[in-house]
Amino acid sequence: MLQAMLDEGKTNPPNRLCWMAQEKEEFVGHIQLALDWRNGNATLSRVVIAPQMRGQGKGSQMLRLVTEHAFGFEAIERVELNVYAWNTVAIKAYEKLGLTLEGTRRSSALVEGERWDTCIMGLLRSEWKALHQDA
Repeated sequence: MLQAMLDEGKTNPPNRLCWMAQEKEEFVGHIQLALDWRNGNATLSRVVIAPQMRGQGKGSQMLRLVTEHAFGFEAIERVELNVYAWNTVAIKAYEKLGLTLEGTRRSSALVEGERWDTCIMGLLRSEWKALHQDA
């Protein structure tokens, strides 16, 4: 699976981009962006913030930068993500960045033998531009 993800980053244009953030050689977080060029969608995934780095705005900063990078591609109209429905801290952080909660996918994830609901959230290019018109 890792090799397949690495290969997706070698296509031109790339189908997947991955970032790891560090601060003073300490791991801050990781994030991936899957690019669907045909439909103009970019999906944020595998957003991981180190426990000792949470609550400091570092995750929000990473998400802002990656979202900005996604909309830097003219073909991308929408950035979206899935988040576990119980993860209200993440949902609030995503909403602060401008993503809209679009719906809940009931029992859509199987985690260690347990069914979990996930929420889909999205941000359109026009919404992103409106949020950043004064910047």
